[in-house]
Amino acid sequence: MTTPRHEPRVSHLFGPWWKGLKVVARSVHIVVLLGAVALLVGIGGLFVRAAPQRAPRPVPPAMESVDWSAPESSVFCLACHRQVAPAMAGLDVQRGHSQNVPLGDVQLAAIREMGTVVGPDNTLICMSCHHLGPDAGPYMLADTLEDSRLCQRCHPGHYARGTPHDLRLSAPGERNRLGQTVAEGGPCSACHLSHRFAREIVPSPLDPDGYCITCHQAYHVAEHLARTPMHHPESHCLQCHDPHDTGHGNFLRAEVNDLCLRCHAQMDGGVAAGMHPLGAMDRPIPVALGGGPQAAATNDVTCITCHAMHDAGYPKLLRMPYDSNAFCLTCHREQLEARTHDGSLPRHGQGPVLDDGQRVTVAAWGRPAGPEGELLCVSCHRVHGAAPAASLLAGGPRSDDTCMACHPGMRSVVGSVHDLRFNHPLEKNVRGDTAVAAGACSACHLGHGPARPIVPGPGDPRGQCVSCHQAGQCAGAKVPGAATHPETTCVDCHNPHERRSGKFLFEDSAALCLRCHAAQASMLGGPHDISVTVDADAWPPAAHGKADVCLPCHLPHGGEPGGLYRFPGPVGFGTHDGSCLECHLDAAWGASTSVPAAHPRNITPEHAMFDLALVPADEHGNKRIGCRTCHDAHGAAHPPYLARLGPGQTTEDLCLQCHAQMRAPSFSGHSSVRLAAEGHITDACKPCHVMHVDERTHSGVLLSTRFLHRQGDPLAAATRQGIPCEQCHRAPGLVSPRMLVQHPEVITWNMIPPEDPAYMPLFGPDGKVNPRGQVTCRTCHISHGRMDLIQRMEAGHELTDTERAAMKTHVRPFEPTNICTICHGPVARMLFLFFHEPDRRPPARPNVAR
Repeated sequence: MTTPRHEPRVSHLFGPWWKGLKVVARSVHIVVLLGAVALLVGIGGLFVRAAPQRAPRPVPPAMESVDWSAPESSVFCLACHRQVAPAMAGLDVQRGHSQNVPLGDVQLAAIREMGTVVGPDNTLICMSCHHLGPDAGPYMLADTLEDSRLCQRCHPGHYARGTPHDLRLSAPGERNRLGQTVAEGGPCSACHLSHRFAREIVPSPLDPDGYCITCHQAYHVAEHLARTPMHHPESHCLQCHDPHDTGHGNFLRAEVNDLCLRCHAQMDGGVAAGMHPLGAMDRPIPVALGGGPQAAATNDVTCITCHAMHDAGYPKLLRMPYDSNAFCLTCHREQLEARTHDGSLPRHGQGPVLDDGQRVTVAAWGRPAGPEGELLCVSCHRVHGAAPAASLLAGGPRSDDTCMACHPGMRSVVGSVHDLRFNHPLEKNVRGDTAVAAGACSACHLGHGPARPIVPGPGDPRGQCVSCHQAGQCAGAKVPGAATHPETTCVDCHNPHERRSGKFLFEDSAALCLRCHAAQASMLGGPHDISVTVDADAWPPAAHGKADVCLPCHLPHGGEPGGLYRFPGPVGFGTHDGSCLECHLDAAWGASTSVPAAHPRNITPEHAMFDLALVPADEHGNKRIGCRTCHDAHGAAHPPYLARLGPGQTTEDLCLQCHAQMRAPSFSGHSSVRLAAEGHITDACKPCHVMHVDERTHSGVLLSTRFLHRQGDPLAAATRQGIPCEQCHRAPGLVSPRMLVQHPEVITWNMIPPEDPAYMPLFGPDGKVNPRGQVTCRTCHISHGRMDLIQRMEAGHELTDTERAAMKTHVRPFEPTNICTICHGPVARMLFLFFHEPDRRPPARPNVAR
């Protein structure tokens, strides 16, 4: 392998001579650069010498002989200090001390105290503040700038000590255009120098002089109070603010209202002058308004409660939107809610949507509606410029003008008994206004609540009607009774502004009742419709003259003792039955007539479960059967007797509602269909039963009086009890038996209890079941049929021939041991089956029961 070949380096060739050559080369380079610099400097000097030179400022020739205490000495000062001369001054010194301003007494006294002089006619000159000589202070001033003592001599009231404008407290490190802090140049030096403004002025539309914006803008010392926009037109900072005076807050020149009224004098005078009142309010002003927490804490309404001069976010310098009630309600919500009976916001304050006519009215007043056409506070009110003493109303001072402009449908109240201008002209509302002075509406209504003290009651929860319609008030002659219509209020039926239907009803009284009681419309044209009944003279006198079908019997406002009924009726029957018996007294229970109500009134617990039209029995809520249980006073001409029936029902169904166990006759020989075919009246379980019958004469269980006699013989003379059955089952009769056979008239004891399946009843002389009685037709026969067989049929069982025969003939089941077997032994069954067929029955065992 070959070794690489290396070229010899220069330093190795020349050794120590190489380092010496490097030093010499660097020295030559430096000398060349220095020579070039010298050449350039020389050329520049030639140009400088060739340029024109400013002539030295000439010193006035008489300078040495000037009397510096003379009033004319300022001329000599300005010969050198032209930068402060009026002719040379910029915007920031046009109002400076060099203007030879006239001096006041305080300033003249201060100058005399300092030993300086004033100019002609007591004007300010240079030597009023400056003093020449070895005893002069800095800037040749006659007094020190420390704590702005020199300034305070002439301007004692222009000292913002301790305020945000005292930068010793708020910004001690801030420097003016001369680089002075307020510690060095005095507090005044933050804004002022003797001959110019202390800061670079920045004129703007907000601050044409440019004084305030030098600090009150972004990135400057007062940027936290920067007022970038100011929406108040034709105004600027110093028209309202005095930077040296905090006596009125916020460096204002006067109290807020006084300051605004300087220009807006027409806005003063309060409600009497048609303006929103200013001054103390009876509750705190919300912080959202009021110009901030400090202003709100005073409870004083001022111009800046609603308006903001700076940063107003809404038109007319308003603090909140003009097209919403939220602005006014911020202060007035609590006041308005206190005027309603339930503490809610009154209707007008809720912003109801206006109809087309109301929008036209509001527009005619020159007032706005809300974005969706809703009513605003300012739709009716003018905060400024309303008519004098008109509650700031846009439409006029009287309620007749403003209210009826939007509510023309209420004009019918004018001239009615609700127009208190005519019948109670001295009556005053809660504001102390009479209807004569404030208009017809003001008797009941104010724009934001009732005009009278609220008196809530059961029939008037809003308490507006009863405020007049109560004893001792202007409408005390029209007071509702103690028992008034339930579940209704006055305004459900009455419209206090509408009198065309009489008594301020919404419509004709009958139609009004039928709004809720539509089911009672069936009585129109029926027996209880007094307008069509043929015997109207039979009605009580108090029922006559009523224009509809309801009021002859009912009193909507009730009273004692009849409640909602016009007629309380006889004592002891209660208002429900009593009102019926006012006309139908002959049908009352216990009446000495031929048709008194005979149906028992007390009900059993099981009957209480039925849906019956019961009537109150006492004040404890107990119920009993009454007239309306079976009769519907509001019924039509059909069904007869105003029977309380449902659709498709018969009067028999009315009885079966309680007496379901008696429904067997419809499957037996006693079927109402069969009886009707024979010419009988069959409604309500006739011809056997009757509801209105003299209890002293009927033969029990409400049997018709037609059963009281047998073939012309009085019941009292008869000893047998088969008479009711024999009225039909006789020869000749509706149903001729094979042979009418009577059981011997034997009185015996029935030892079988009623709950025993073998029980067969005995009957007493009164026709009623009696354990010591005699055998009658109903001992063996069931008048209403075999219910046990009906139930078997309904359960789907096929009846045997014997059972069908038993159902048809109403024969009871024969279960030994019974009343028959006790007497007749084994032959009792045959005697029972062939009782009416002597030729087929076996001989009876005589005298067994004796």
